[in-house]
Amino acid sequence: MRRISLLLILVVNLVQAQVIAPPDTFMCLSQPITLTATYLGGGGTTSYADSLIPVNITPITGQVYSGPDDQNSPVVNMNFDFCFYGNSYNQCIVSTNNYVQFNLGAAGGFSPWVTQAIPNPAAPTNAVMGPWMDINPGVGGTVRYGTVGTAPNRVFIASYENVPMFSCTSLLYNGQIKLYENGGIIETHITNLPLCASWNSGNSVHGLHNATGTVAHVVTGRNNTQTTLTNEGRRFYPNAVSNIYWYDINMNLLGTGSSITVTPAQTTQYIVTLECKAMPDTVTVFIGSIGLDIEKIDETCWNNNDGIAYVTLPNNSPWDVTWLNIFNNPVQQTMGAIGSDTVYGLSAGAYFVELYDVANQCTVKDTVYIDQPPPILVQSDVIPNWCGQSTGSISLQVSEGYGPLTWLWNDGSTDLSRIELPNGDYTIVITDSIGCDTTYTFTIADIYPVSASIDGNPLTGQVPLNVDFFNLTTGATDYSWDFGDGSSSSAFEPSYTYTSDGTYVVVLTATDSASGCVEFDTLRIKVESLPRLQMPNVFTPNGNFPYFNTITTNDSTSNIVDFIGIIYNRWGKKVYEWTDWQNSSSGWDGTIGGQAAAEGTYYYSVRALGKDQSVIEQSGFLMLIRD
Repeated sequence: MRRISLLLILVVNLVQAQVIAPPDTFMCLSQPITLTATYLGGGGTTSYADSLIPVNITPITGQVYSGPDDQNSPVVNMNFDFCFYGNSYNQCIVSTNNYVQFNLGAAGGFSPWVTQAIPNPAAPTNAVMGPWMDINPGVGGTVRYGTVGTAPNRVFIASYENVPMFSCTSLLYNGQIKLYENGGIIETHITNLPLCASWNSGNSVHGLHNATGTVAHVVTGRNNTQTTLTNEGRRFYPNAVSNIYWYDINMNLLGTGSSITVTPAQTTQYIVTLECKAMPDTVTVFIGSIGLDIEKIDETCWNNNDGIAYVTLPNNSPWDVTWLNIFNNPVQQTMGAIGSDTVYGLSAGAYFVELYDVANQCTVKDTVYIDQPPPILVQSDVIPNWCGQSTGSISLQVSEGYGPLTWLWNDGSTDLSRIELPNGDYTIVITDSIGCDTTYTFTIADIYPVSASIDGNPLTGQVPLNVDFFNLTTGATDYSWDFGDGSSSSAFEPSYTYTSDGTYVVVLTATDSASGCVEFDTLRIKVESLPRLQMPNVFTPNGNFPYFNTITTNDSTSNIVDFIGIIYNRWGKKVYEWTDWQNSSSGWDGTIGGQAAAEGTYYYSVRALGKDQSVIEQSGFLMLIRD
């Protein structure tokens, strides 16, 4: 039966030891000052703890150890100081049995293969066991070691690659031991640890052992016991209380403890560390010189005048703060400020901040520079319209700004350059990738604006109608009038008399002789005849004119607004009456009482009212003839 084992790995977040230097500070004059560091615990290498981490095999191309089985390497330079159980080392030896040792006297000597529980002075001491067990690189695999990375974060790695287990050479071990320059951190990374139970009872030791063999830290359950692993990472970290050490920039020890009192004569940097110079941090004391803690926010866009500058005031004491522009003109002044001071609404340029120490009566001055994004630049070429045609154009070239530019015209167009534009104002908003924008408005005008316009008085009337024309045209030099009846004039404002009724369309052609531009305007004149009636004297009901009515041909009744007509027989008796004079199907149809009237002579009498309120009366005889 195949047995499946599920290994649940709990990865514990590790808070490493740390010491934090106080903030940089400033003094106008040299005087004693006490610096106090913040210690977060741990960092002392007299004891350790461990936790699981993700496995991480680091490729290295370091020195390959090709010595015999059960052998220690020569002394190896790690190229950095490493703290281990209270001592500092920069050299080590690498064992073929999967441990790194700081007892340099064992270099090149025998590496014991019979494992023992630790602590034990008879076991390899001053050693990182990752785990210690009997493996045999003499028959296969590779042992290599070397330092990777850059200061202060270098790592020494001992790498065991496909090394056979002794007596079980088909079982291969893969793993690495890592020593970290900063903080005394140790890691083991194992991708495969098989069990060779037939040799040394399959035992191994996974842990740390001090120089005297009296103190050890062992992974729980792995102190000379059978262990098999795949893909495990484990970190060992110092967890003892550490002393705090203060150094100058040349790493000369100045004192120990969380606080130190110094009297720098000039601006000086101090270094605070845990034991073995681990986890260093720095603090700078500025003396009577520029070095203020100033932060700034640049203008959001070109010429937005919204820059901000912020100065952290040293020592939690009162300061008189004056901000000045490049011309030494005050921008803002704050008296007795503590903690910080902020100035808003700055344009791009250099500004000075002048601090006056109220307590010590001294002044320091520093500079801050407010920047701004580049402006959006626009080059334009505008061509006006000609002769009132929509031929205007706007050609643009845009540059600068921050990142890609986009644009939008007020009429919704997204074309950068425009053509065939009528007269008017055109506005474009150009925006860069951070939201800064600029707006330009261009006007398309007519370079030769001929505008034809005419009027007249009167516009309607009866024959003969004399009309005075008014010329309201601008921009023209020559004029041609067409009065609509075949007559014309070139006068500026002519008068003209219409002798026939009708509706006439008057056209003025206005021309600018310099440009050749032409414009037109029209005016409608309505000429009406006098009110009149024309009655026929013969009537044929069954012929081409089946109704007796006033003749409307040639607009003879165009000015009639009311009408009544009566037909009498020869004895004076009324036989028909009608009021519709406009329709060809109205009037007397030659019947009396629904019967055809006899041929012969009849008498008519008509009366009409003209538009001009004149009364027209007409009577006479008519002859009714049937075909």
